[in-house]
Amino acid sequence: MLTLCEVKQHLRIESDAYDEDDLIQNLIDAGYNFAENYTNQVVAQSVKTLSLDTFPEIIVLPEFPVISVDSIAYKDAGGVDQTFSDYYLNNKTLVATIEPIDVFPETDGTRDNILITYTCGFSEIPKTIDQAVLLIVGSLYEQRENHVLGVQINAVPVSAEYLLTPYRVYAT
Repeated sequence: MLTLCEVKQHLRIESDAYDEDDLIQNLIDAGYNFAENYTNQVVAQSVKTLSLDTFPEIIVLPEFPVISVDSIAYKDAGGVDQTFSDYYLNNKTLVATIEPIDVFPETDGTRDNILITYTCGFSEIPKTIDQAVLLIVGSLYEQRENHVLGVQINAVPVSAEYLLTPYRVYAT
């Protein structure tokens, strides 16, 4: 993930000028948010949770890419807290799934009984995504308003979209 210092260098702002650091950090966050929404992928590594009422035959994780499953916690049929570790994570395709080696255990059937914690995002953010974020941040920094009299402004630089397009995942 880009640092504040790297972005300030891109914007040609002195690294010891602190008066706009909060604004620039917000623009960095907005740039990565746009990249995630445009590509339909989690870009920056983050920990997510998924809660389920019961175990299905195969668990489909809603984010991509998935790096690892950190834990699967549940209450067994007797209401006792348990962890499940006898599974296979298939994260080599566009849809990450968790499949039991044998079968998933029985649960007590209460709502949100199963809590799956997993890490998703790129292990290392591709440089082209970082470059797209730099272009987005630069555009947002320079054009702080949507309208400038007599000038057409694109919401996002077209070149940023071009850089992000190879990473775009369409509905599966």
